[in-house]
Amino acid sequence: MFELMVGLARRLQFEVEGEPHYWFWTLMDNLGISQYSDDQRIPTGRIEKILDTVIDRTYKRNGLGGFFPLKHAEKDQRKVELWYQLNAYVLEPEEND
Repeated sequence: MFELMVGLARRLQFEVEGEPHYWFWTLMDNLGISQYSDDQRIPTGRIEKILDTVIDRTYKRNGLGGFFPLKHAEKDQRKVELWYQLNAYVLEPEEND
């Protein structure tokens, strides 16, 4: 999983601005695990559930719970290839508050 995330971070650097470490932590944040560190460990059952959700594609239709959550998903992200999810994530316009 780590190698996949590093590869995705490097691909995101290629597609848009930002260093790989920025994108790696964005992916960690999207998975809901960026707040954990050596001082605050993730409970084993929680990390297994998160990884299983990503691997089994049981995240939400809009990608929430996966690497690339979208605010306005046109397609069910569970059925979209990972590279197309990445592109939709990058191309989704940011909403102004």
